[in-house]
Amino acid sequence: MLYSRISSGLDFLDASIGGLYSNRCYLLRGPGQSGRTTVGMQFLLGGLENGESTMMISNDRIENVILKSEAMGISLESYLMDNRLILMEYPKEIGENFQYSHIINLLGEVEQYLQHYNCTRLVFDTLIPLLSNQQGTQLVNYIYSLINSLEELKVTTLVTMGELNSAPAQRITQLLEDAVVGSFVLSDMTTVKGQNRIFSVHKMVDNMKPPTAFKVKIEYGSGLILDYETPAASSISAPATVRSKDILDIPINVALFDTDEESLNHLEEIFHPDSQIMMFESHEEFILQSAVMDFDFAVLSASSLLGNWNTILRKIKDEFPKMPSFIIVDAANKMRANQVARQSGADALFVNPIDPEDLLGALIKTLKRYKTLDSILNKKRAFISSSEMPDDFGDENGNGFGGEDLSEETAHLITPQNFREKLHQQVWRSKQNESTFSLVSLKMVSMRGNPQHEHVQQGLELVKRVAMISQSTLRGMNDYASRYMDKVVILLDDTDKVGARAFEKRVIKELRTELFSQLNLQIGKHLNVLGAKMTFPEDGNDADELMHQVTDVSSNLTKLIN
Repeated sequence: MLYSRISSGLDFLDASIGGLYSNRCYLLRGPGQSGRTTVGMQFLLGGLENGESTMMISNDRIENVILKSEAMGISLESYLMDNRLILMEYPKEIGENFQYSHIINLLGEVEQYLQHYNCTRLVFDTLIPLLSNQQGTQLVNYIYSLINSLEELKVTTLVTMGELNSAPAQRITQLLEDAVVGSFVLSDMTTVKGQNRIFSVHKMVDNMKPPTAFKVKIEYGSGLILDYETPAASSISAPATVRSKDILDIPINVALFDTDEESLNHLEEIFHPDSQIMMFESHEEFILQSAVMDFDFAVLSASSLLGNWNTILRKIKDEFPKMPSFIIVDAANKMRANQVARQSGADALFVNPIDPEDLLGALIKTLKRYKTLDSILNKKRAFISSSEMPDDFGDENGNGFGGEDLSEETAHLITPQNFREKLHQQVWRSKQNESTFSLVSLKMVSMRGNPQHEHVQQGLELVKRVAMISQSTLRGMNDYASRYMDKVVILLDDTDKVGARAFEKRVIKELRTELFSQLNLQIGKHLNVLGAKMTFPEDGNDADELMHQVTDVSSNLTKLIN
């Protein structure tokens, strides 16, 4: 290619325009706090991550640039130590009064740095100190001369500036946009849903009608990324990639340590209802449970930081180096948590209340970095809702129950989503009628003496057997059953705690006598069946609370029995 391109550091922009032309100058403008410095740093990181050396000239103190980047989850320490990132402040004389000699001296000094460290990218954040107050032809000549001088440095340059409102200032903005090869704008757009951050492409020299708008947000650890919740006013479609909804569509296993209720509630609202979210008080508990359960990522959260966080995270990273680990804290503990995150190797840090898109975006990015995203998506396909049973649950040799048609046995099982809707309706109806109902959760537990590959086929057999038993046992039109991952949850209308206990015992007894003998397995040695029950309003008067309790009790029983 005659004119080579490089990454802009913004994935969505590269997917749309194909990257930036190397050794040319680009303009980024926007109001204060819009993310100009963040985008500038992402532009530099796009090169640093490929082994390039880069440089930034800032109107801010170098210490502040580093602190702001650290606060965004972007660590610069290794690049600074390797002299691959050069940070420089504007000389004081440039800010005091405008003189051509000062500009010439600065550009000469910058050129020496670029050549000495073999830099390929340069950011001026901001360009304002270099702008002249001249008018007319002199101003035009100066702006074009300035941009030409920057391009003669033979590096790809991004210059930033704030929004200038006066007529002379707007003239300077127009001249800059005419002189550069491409220009971008960060702005806020007010809608009925509130403020939206918009990234616009105003000019691309090779495109008369460049794409105009992307709805974006700033995410901790990632910088400026696409916001998929509401599309921007643009014809641009998002690049084909894994999005947050792809994680929401599958149940995942989450290990939580020292977790406060606020973080737990947020996580339960974010993830698929079939997800297993288990709480641990120690690393040892987690290791024991991980012997019988594969966890996808770990979360440490507390209203006040505990002294053993660093130890727990380090042990997790030592034993599960490719398992993402996040920290969630209250705002008051953010500074201390940042230190723990850096020391322990945590992948991301969040402050309550958690933004679901931020957390999911960080999880996807981390899984991609560890190259484990595809395996997570693939291994979870087995745990889709009961209305979409997988074709093959056999082992790797095709043995077991692979290929069996479950549609007849599980026809009366409703999907988890429909079950939750029925549960909400049942709560409302019971409140109106001052009546009661119960939830019963049944779970197959694979013991340590049981070969791991047999766990799935036994779980499938449990679903089949419970489905058959519950079908013959469910009495009324308001009784329902659904499959939740490795559990079957049953709603019993007009049933108190005594009735729920009797139902649970009857089902478990039949399972233990028929299913276990059929599989030639010993109860307590190879596997077990656990039951949990919750009754309205005795154990809770909210649908989500009851659902959480009945599934959480089942999970905690699994911990105890193992």
